[in-house]
Amino acid sequence: MPLEASSYYPPRAGKGRLPSGIGTWAARVFHRFGQWGCRLPEVHLPLMSGADWLWSLGVPGYAYSALGRRKLGLWMAITWMISVLVLLVFRGHPVATAWALGTLASTHTSGLAFALLRVRELDADEPPVTLATRVGLPLILWILAATAVYWPLDALLTRWFARGIEVDGRRIVVNPRASADQVTRGQLVLYQMAGHVYGTGPKAAGFQGGFGLGEVLGVPGDTVRFQRDRFGVQERWSARRPHMPVAGEVSVLPDHWWIWPRFRVLQVPPDFGVLNHAFLDQAMVSRAQFAGRPYRRWFFWRQDLP
Repeated sequence: MPLEASSYYPPRAGKGRLPSGIGTWAARVFHRFGQWGCRLPEVHLPLMSGADWLWSLGVPGYAYSALGRRKLGLWMAITWMISVLVLLVFRGHPVATAWALGTLASTHTSGLAFALLRVRELDADEPPVTLATRVGLPLILWILAATAVYWPLDALLTRWFARGIEVDGRRIVVNPRASADQVTRGQLVLYQMAGHVYGTGPKAAGFQGGFGLGEVLGVPGDTVRFQRDRFGVQERWSARRPHMPVAGEVSVLPDHWWIWPRFRVLQVPPDFGVLNHAFLDQAMVSRAQFAGRPYRRWFFWRQDLP
């Protein structure tokens, strides 16, 4: 009896497929996890399925939706997203940051607290839920979410992505991952300044420490020349800044930048000779003072010098 031609054609490994060795290893790993999963006892959870309880742990407002309160769950999710936006937009603002972190933890845990209380209420073997439990359980969950999740995440955000700092009464968001090796002439730089007093007696001038924001006017090896109404860096001339010398020149030291300072002078009335010397001394900024570079634009604000 003649054999009929079969329409089946076995698949072959082609372009873009995993090598056979890796595919075999992956199949063994998935098979082993499947065997472990079969050994786990079947979990019967009240009120919601196990998957719904897991989603309720990770998704704000999900428990409300799973229990039939979809509008409330949607509002919780929307409020959570608005809080994330506030946390990002108003980096460094203490009131906005505190409100956003508190609201994030609250919207994340309120649905879970509601579900746990419902389980407790539906258990006929347990006494009625007291007011202390209704208040204490959401509060405990809020504290756990705030301290274990959102405060550490905010710290990571500050350390690796966006750090908000008050500089001269303005809120500046800087990139903490920016490297001092990439700083070039003309860029804005955030740097640390130590408080210092120049001179003695009634003619002394004190300068407040903190963070300074300024434009890099000179890089190592540059020569800065001063004239009565202008100053030049490598023969590129600009209008003279307040308290600059009217004659002479200065060379930018290795591992330093030349940034004309913009800070408060803690003295009235000032002695201009002392002030000029102090400004010239503070203009030489070392790499050790580097604290980051501001983003050119942060959401709705362009971050330039005032």
